[in-house]
Amino acid sequence: MTFFFIDRLIFLLINLEAINLISFAEVASTFFHAFRLDLSMAGYILVVPSVAFVVAMLSGKRIIELSWLKYYVNALIVIFSILSVANFNIYREWGSKINAKALEVAFSTPNEALASSASSPIGLSLIVLVLLIASGFILQRLIISRNLRFGNISIWLKIPIAILILGLNFLVIRGGISGSPINQSMAYFSKTQLLNVASVNTEWNLLSSLIAANKTKGNPYQYENAQEASRLISNLYTVDKDTTLHTLTIDRPNVVLFIMESFTADLTATLGNLKDVTPGFDTLVHKGILFSKIYSTGNRTDKGFIGTLAGFPTLANVNIVKWPEKTEKLASISRSLNKVG
Repeated sequence: MTFFFIDRLIFLLINLEAINLISFAEVASTFFHAFRLDLSMAGYILVVPSVAFVVAMLSGKRIIELSWLKYYVNALIVIFSILSVANFNIYREWGSKINAKALEVAFSTPNEALASSASSPIGLSLIVLVLLIASGFILQRLIISRNLRFGNISIWLKIPIAILILGLNFLVIRGGISGSPINQSMAYFSKTQLLNVASVNTEWNLLSSLIAANKTKGNPYQYENAQEASRLISNLYTVDKDTTLHTLTIDRPNVVLFIMESFTADLTATLGNLKDVTPGFDTLVHKGILFSKIYSTGNRTDKGFIGTLAGFPTLANVNIVKWPEKTEKLASISRSLNKVG
C-alpha cells in the first residue's frame, strides 16, 4: 500500500503543471479514493503468501521460514516499478493508463514501440525507476519478517482460521460483499480526469484490462460476411423524411432525469393493469409522453446506465464500462445539457 502511495505521488508530481490550479484538498483526496483499488490489488499480491501460510499452518509446522517471500516481493517490486514508469510515459502520449492494448503494441510491434518511446524523458524515467525500486526494497526489509512461529494450536481451530484468512483475502480482492465487484469507476471522484486516472491503481487496471481483452478475442457472433450484413441492414437506417415530434412549448425546459432500477411495467396500471401500485407514475403517464414499445439495452445495471445516459448499445459479450478510457469519450446526456448551460 505504501508503494502504491509513492507511485501515485510521483505520478501527480510529474503531471503537476496540469493540476496546479486545483485545490490541494481535491488533489489529496485522490489517495483516499484510491484506497479500495489499492487494497484489492494488495489482496491479489497476498494470494500466494496466504495460501502458503495456510498450507504451512495445517501441515503442523511450528516455525515457517519466509526467506522465499523476500524474493517474491522483490520480483513484484521490480515489475511494478517498470509498469509505473511505463504508465507515466503512456499517459503522457495516450492520455490513459497502461493497459492490454499498450502491451499488445509493445510485443507485436516492438520497433514501433521503441520509436514511440524515444520521445520519453529517459533521464527522468530512470530516476523514477531507481527511486521506486529502492523505496520498495527498503520497505520490504522493514516490514517482512524472516520467519513465523505458531503456538500449539489445535487442528480444529486451525481449519476455521484458514477459512477465515482465505475468505477475507477473497473479499478484499472483490471489494467487499456488495452486489457488484469492485471496478475502476469506484475510484473516480473528480471532474478533472487526471485525478481520476491517478486514483486508479496502475497494476489493478492492467490486470483488469488483460482479463477483459482475453474475453474478447474474436467475434463469436459473426455469422455473415461484412458486405452482406451491411446490405441487409442498410434499409433500417434509411429515413424518408424528418418524423421528429416537437412537443415542448418552451425552448429551455428544466430537465430532471430519474432512473429507476428493478422497476417493471407489469406493476403499473397503464401497462400492467395493476391498480394502486404506482399511482404517482400513472399520473405522470397521463400528463406526459409514454414510450410503451421500447427495447432494453441489456439485462444488467451497467449496461442499462450506458444505454440511458450515453445512448450506447450493449455489446455482444462485453460491456464498454470495462474500459474507462473508452467510456469517458462517449457522448452523454450530461455533456449535451452542460453545453447549453
